[in-house]
Amino acid sequence: MPHGQKPPRKHHYLPQLLLRRFVGTDGRIWVYDLHNGQIYPGRPETAGFVRDLYSRTKADGTVDHSYIEQLLASRVDGPGDAAIRRLLNRETLDVDWNDFLIFVAAQFLRTPAFFDRMGTMMTPVAQEMLERMARNDSNFRERVRQSSLSRGLSEEAIDRVLEAAASATCRTKPTKDFVISTSLAMLHAIFQDLQRMA
Repeated sequence: MPHGQKPPRKHHYLPQLLLRRFVGTDGRIWVYDLHNGQIYPGRPETAGFVRDLYSRTKADGTVDHSYIEQLLASRVDGPGDAAIRRLLNRETLDVDWNDFLIFVAAQFLRTPAFFDRMGTMMTPVAQEMLERMARNDSNFRERVRQSSLSRGLSEEAIDRVLEAAASATCRTKPTKDFVISTSLAMLHAIFQDLQRMA
């Protein structure tokens, strides 16, 4: 990202390149809000986004707002837009066909609803893993102990946490970062399915 430029915070799950294809002569589109059932005029830059949807926490604890957004823009949306233009111009796609299929595949899994469904599906697995590791994995327990001691927790507090985890009285769920990275990792598999259907 160029120096001094602010990272993008409006992360579009519905790419602006698609929304722009539906604008009227006044540059507006009609937006339907699923939550309240209202229809209102909007603009491509103010529709189909969630603030910080693709933001991720880096290893040093800082938040990166641009990496996934820029990755999608350069590897999915840009090539997809070029392929869509060629389709609309009734040109042959040749190599661009895969760019179009990757773009379509991404539309399946880059939405807040998809992330919510993935998080819901992953939660019981994460819970079971935590319980089993807390009960049976001495390396896991030792890593938790060392990490907790370095943060100032007492031995007694650590024992209570590990016991709660092992007995399922401590609840867990996957982090947003894990859900989004796992969801986006499915892109290639969906792309391959679309290729087989074509």
